[in-house]
Amino acid sequence: MDKPASNGQRLPQRLLGRRILLCGASGFIGSALWRRLTRAGVEVHGISRTARVTEAGNRWWQGDLTEPMVAARILQEIRPDIIYNLSGISDARPARDRVLPTFFGNALSTINLLLATADVGCERFIQCASLQEPGFGNLTAPAGSPYSLSKCVESAYVDLFHRLYGMPTVIVHLSVVYGPGREASTRLIPYVVTSLLRGETPRLSSGMRLMDWIYIEDAVDAFIATAEADGVIGRSFDVGSGAPISIRDVVGHIVELVGSRVQPIFGALPDRPTEALRSVDPSSLWGPLGWRPQTPLTEGLTQTIQWYRRHLSLDDI
Repeated sequence: MDKPASNGQRLPQRLLGRRILLCGASGFIGSALWRRLTRAGVEVHGISRTARVTEAGNRWWQGDLTEPMVAARILQEIRPDIIYNLSGISDARPARDRVLPTFFGNALSTINLLLATADVGCERFIQCASLQEPGFGNLTAPAGSPYSLSKCVESAYVDLFHRLYGMPTVIVHLSVVYGPGREASTRLIPYVVTSLLRGETPRLSSGMRLMDWIYIEDAVDAFIATAEADGVIGRSFDVGSGAPISIRDVVGHIVELVGSRVQPIFGALPDRPTEALRSVDPSSLWGPLGWRPQTPLTEGLTQTIQWYRRHLSLDDI
């Protein structure tokens, strides 16, 4: 976290001339990756459940990946070289009503996408996984939420398609990604920042949980590196800062940067069941991926707060 911020962003030079399918292109991480790829001149195809305006040189496809025939039809038409699977539901609340949405939106949609990909082939299938998973491929490990279990099922199937069917897969287990952009207001950092900017009091859990935080542009760098690196097929990478910080400390940092007199109330909400924090060593990625996090927490939070200051009046923030 103490490293200086990057003076630039990774350019996807080796992806030029490749046809990219970006599932989840309208999401928080997906939209940032879409912007980076399209600005560099890479041909990108995105999938969304609702119709989107097609941009010059790129195309949006409308479809729901929970429907197997939809995935098959789109893959047959696009025949992408590289597939990023960032689609799904990222709601990590432990509520029972999250069981079916996360299973269908995450696990089932990924299975449909894998089956469709197996029929048309690709150079690389990159799966966005989560460090909140109870354990890679270990479906008997305690899960803290329906979301984390659904992500574990995803990773297990991606691994299976590589081992049994020879699919060229790479799994990226992401830590908690934050930064500027339209992120769900229920997520911790957007919720705290927008509450403080409005003069409202954030109501939180104890805040004692340790989390590994990574800035959005650093996460995009990691996904680009994963698509371009040699010798990574069939492997799984944990991508994070390597410096876990408690929720309480991050929230305190946000209060200081906002300059708010409002103090969050810790303990107002119950703590979620927690999974064991997976240790991340970014130096282990320097060789195979040529990647390391570049943005210090203070700078990342500052950029995030400035973005929300500019966009707070929007209805969807």
